[in-house]
Amino acid sequence: MSRIQCERCLRPRSHCLCPSIPSLDSRTRVVLLQHPDEVRHALNTARLAALGLRNAQLRVGRCSKIWQS
Repeated sequence: MSRIQCERCLRPRSHCLCPSIPSLDSRTRVVLLQHPDEVRHALNTARLAALGLRNAQLRVGRCSKIWQS
């Protein structure tokens, strides 16, 4: 049986980090590139970084396919 996850940070609800994630402004658009194998990694810092930066976008994929969507 799997744990119930927070839909935003994807951590187990008992360890949700959402209240600790800052909301930082950035004049520069930030695009975070994440390899598909890292999406379910326990730390998932790319997702946390994207949640903390208002002008950020998280893109998941391999280099040859990432800009096609």
